[in-house]
Amino acid sequence: MFAYFAFKALTWHYPDALSSAQHEASWTLDQSIGLPCLLAAKGSFNSMRGICAATLEEAQRLAAAHHDGNVYLVAPLPGKQAVVGEAGWHAEGVLCLGPLTPENQAQVARLIVTAAAKGLP
Repeated sequence: MFAYFAFKALTWHYPDALSSAQHEASWTLDQSIGLPCLLAAKGSFNSMRGICAATLEEAQRLAAAHHDGNVYLVAPLPGKQAVVGEAGWHAEGVLCLGPLTPENQAQVARLIVTAAAKGLP
């Protein structure tokens, strides 16, 4: 189970052709787990940038600003560093767990509550 779920505005097609809405970084499909992932540019995490994820409201705002953007549930890539704040986090690497849609909102909420019940932040 992942810790630190957050949301990110992404464009294009899930799972094999995602792009970050704000910075237009192309995600790759990790063949071993079948999920899209993105690694921060070398040195960017140490300069307090990395890949950012945010609250649902912020991700929705960014998705709306990029007319073809959608909101996705993301988590830091296991084994990579992440710095967490109240409004989100930034990490060395990120996994995209899937889009947030009206049909799966309850499932996403259960996933987050289950993680919290198991002691994961």
